[in-house]
Amino acid sequence: MSGRILRKLAAVAGFAAILGQTSTYTYLARHDVAGTSMRVFRATVDGETVSIRYPNTWRPGLKSRAPEFNLLLEGPRGVGLRFIGSTGLAAEAKKEDAVKSGKNTSPNDQLAALHAALSSRASIGLSDYTEDAVESSSALGNGLVCFYTGVRGTTPVRGFRLTAISSRRVWMVFVISPESVWRESVPVFNKMVRSINVG
Repeated sequence: MSGRILRKLAAVAGFAAILGQTSTYTYLARHDVAGTSMRVFRATVDGETVSIRYPNTWRPGLKSRAPEFNLLLEGPRGVGLRFIGSTGLAAEAKKEDAVKSGKNTSPNDQLAALHAALSSRASIGLSDYTEDAVESSSALGNGLVCFYTGVRGTTPVRGFRLTAISSRRVWMVFVISPESVWRESVPVFNKMVRSINVG
């Protein structure tokens, strides 16, 4: 074979390899919840840096920064994570709690009351919404978490919601996944939530 034919064969083989790699990454971007690497989202809130790591197959969208920090991360196959930090909820919860009890209550009581009240936010857009028992969580310092099930449109979904209180904000994390991809989504959600840094 002449050198010219060998160069053409090498070029065709190289093109085929690039095409194969491109189609693989395109497939992963549409279907792989875990992605192939992690990215970092950072924002300044109350003079402090807030960050979260998320898979490269997800898309971030910052809704607002003040008075409510609201980040939506959308992944492939209908999975998502919403991370919210609200100053208004923190002040309102303290006032409401003081009025109900006639005195200031402990931060744990405030957290439990807030977590229960925020159930209505998690159930928006879902029918047949049901929550499991509330558990303690070390995510975001000292938080409460509960798992839920529901139906979005006609698709059964699962998820969990986390509530924590800092000195300035109430932090909430809502995750959602179609039931069909829940098992592969849970480790990704856990990794993302553990990566959240406030301060």
